[in-house]
Amino acid sequence: MAGIPMSPDATHHVQGFWSAVRDVVRCNRKDGKRWQCAREVVPGQKYCERHVGRGRSRPKRSAENYSASSEVAATSSLGTISSISMSAAAGPLHIGFNNVQHASPSPTDPRNHIIPSPPAVMLPSCFEKVARVKVLYDRVRSNFPYFDVLMGKNQPVFMENAGGSQVPRVVVDAICNYMKASYVQTGAGYDLSNRAGETVKSAHNHMKTFTNAHGFGEVVFGPSTSQLLMNLSHCYSHLLCEGDEIIIHEANHEANSGPWLRIALRYGLTVKWWRVNYDTFESELEALAALVTPRTRIVAVAHVSNILGEVLDLERIVKLVKTRVGDNVVRVVADGVAYAPHRAVDVAKWGVDWYVFSSYTVYGPHMAVLYGSHDAFMDVKNYSPNWDFVGEEDVTKQFELGGPNHEACAGVVALTQYMGVLARVGEAFTLSLEGAGKEKSQDTVARQNENTGAGGMMKLEDTSIALGARVDNAVDNSSSPCGPGGLADVTMKSCGADIQLSGVSDIYMDNVASSLRDWDLALQGTSFGQEALSFGGKVSTRLDRVVVEAAFDTIILLEQPLQEKLLAFLRSRHDVIILGPISSEPDFRVPTISFIHVSKRSSQICQELHSANFACRNGHMGSYRLISGLVAHKKLTMNNEEEGVVRLSMVHYNTPIEVARLIGCLQAIL
Repeated sequence: MAGIPMSPDATHHVQGFWSAVRDVVRCNRKDGKRWQCAREVVPGQKYCERHVGRGRSRPKRSAENYSASSEVAATSSLGTISSISMSAAAGPLHIGFNNVQHASPSPTDPRNHIIPSPPAVMLPSCFEKVARVKVLYDRVRSNFPYFDVLMGKNQPVFMENAGGSQVPRVVVDAICNYMKASYVQTGAGYDLSNRAGETVKSAHNHMKTFTNAHGFGEVVFGPSTSQLLMNLSHCYSHLLCEGDEIIIHEANHEANSGPWLRIALRYGLTVKWWRVNYDTFESELEALAALVTPRTRIVAVAHVSNILGEVLDLERIVKLVKTRVGDNVVRVVADGVAYAPHRAVDVAKWGVDWYVFSSYTVYGPHMAVLYGSHDAFMDVKNYSPNWDFVGEEDVTKQFELGGPNHEACAGVVALTQYMGVLARVGEAFTLSLEGAGKEKSQDTVARQNENTGAGGMMKLEDTSIALGARVDNAVDNSSSPCGPGGLADVTMKSCGADIQLSGVSDIYMDNVASSLRDWDLALQGTSFGQEALSFGGKVSTRLDRVVVEAAFDTIILLEQPLQEKLLAFLRSRHDVIILGPISSEPDFRVPTISFIHVSKRSSQICQELHSANFACRNGHMGSYRLISGLVAHKKLTMNNEEEGVVRLSMVHYNTPIEVARLIGCLQAIL
């Protein structure tokens, strides 16, 4: 993945701060370039036995002096959170950030020599990362009005994101500003009308960058994914003949099933179903391959099911189908509504013909985006849904019947600004771990000076994310686990230390000024700049693909610990069936998690979660045929199609604390 550089382990096995310390942790000793020691660390330390006592200002000491992590508060060589230590003699817990000292140096300062008895109780080094990670989530959430303290005191914990996400403040402001300053019809020729037209044009350009469509195809806007696919199927109804075949993925939302079924029934086309394996809940490529014939003309698939959360290998699907039928003979139509909020859309890489998603699930306004390759648009240019006198030279005008929603286009452009925020925050998180405020190399500074403006081009190549030791959560079954007080029952365990989560919150909140100062230093050093967006004035038309990919790297980093912990809890229950991959690996699934209970109705579970102030839902969520298949295969013994499944859908602005509270509620409910 581009953008924020992470080691393969950090990218695909992000353990966050949920579980026990990794079995093997590498020594943190580096030579300032690319070399890093590969030896295993001394327990409780950052370095191996050879390097544990070495440093520019420290004499070499034997590893025996460091055998008990409770005897030393090691100084971080990275210069971020320098120490988190609690001493029986020193009194309350203290945190030092960078060079900010909260206590005067003493003869027992760990920078000078070993602390004599009474021994200090050393909090695990991963707590340095815990404080950072919570600030990371807080920084992201601060962009969303939904989570404002004054507005959101009674707001439910939002876990219905697959139905539509919350919207960042920049999007809200952009829509409001457009309606106040540029709410005129486009194409009239006067200055304000021209500026409004530039906003609409800019939105198209931004979505082409967002989908990586430049040079490969065009994008059009519509009111919804369902409407865009209905229009598309109408176009192909003029091109398909009796006996032609359409393959429909059983895991599709009805938006990508119903339109194709209608034209098949009307024009004598053959429909084949790519069925889900109801034992594994997987969509197997072998089953798809068996359906493809020389008469296959349309293959309609869900890139990610809004029930199962499984990520399909769209590139392999496209290659399989086109190899067997022919590149310009068959068209692959992919529904990306459940994919686009979690992963970067890359139509150029996949080679897909048509790709559609709803921007209101991707933190934007209520509209939808349809990408079509140049060849695919040539198929249907004579059958567009717009008026006959609309010329063929502009496919957006052909397919945007009546024109797009102009104020929503302003929101789409502003969504780009939020992508920049995510890219910068993710990079700042990396830099704060690696040493906020450290002097950059001349080469790095030179590269940053060359690449300024929105979405600066530099990729971080010399830093890495290390979340450090993992921390387990254990939610106690107290009398009221669903209430806010239930958070006090969540403990974090690492390196043999048990600390109440509420205490941890107090710790870093007491030092929030220092923590944010570190962040500000890191943000100043990020390579992803920001260009102000002005609606009614000059509109920014700049978005770099690097920013998009870096933003989604940040999203994966934030989402992975959430789905890992929730799936681990559900896997531990013998009375729950998880629908979709049980693995939390980001290559295989997104944090849209559905389940059924063996003896309790889905509606009852959701009602109890609603009472506990969680926003979630049950039912078929538009994937009626998939739920009907579950009923037919006797998977839903207690539910019909309307009862359906319980769906908990998270995105990057959800937090580990919210998941911990959710697990506490589920323990009481199930």
